[in-house]
Amino acid sequence: MRADATGGKGPLPMGRTREGVVFRVHVHPHARRQEVVGVRGEALAVKVTAPAEGGQANEACRRLLAEILDVPAERVEIIRGRTARDKAVLVHGLTPDQVADRMKECLQK
Repeated sequence: MRADATGGKGPLPMGRTREGVVFRVHVHPHARRQEVVGVRGEALAVKVTAPAEGGQANEACRRLLAEILDVPAERVEIIRGRTARDKAVLVHGLTPDQVADRMKECLQK
């Protein structure tokens, strides 16, 4: 099953698994501030202030997504792309509709 988080900057394709929801994220490390930029192609574009060294940007990305989705950071898992800017993220325990609803506000900015 696929669903989209829609906002002013386009839909975010998502897939559902037994564990939760999977979607793509493009991370821009070492930015001036942490924020969701919008949807670029089929990925959620985010900026994080942490450098891409020693997993710091990955951790900042996990915490930013957890804050937006109102879940503990432990429920946000990077399942592909740990050493790349393009990643696949699994959010445990949510449905695609829940993710879409929780992302709407940040995507409409």
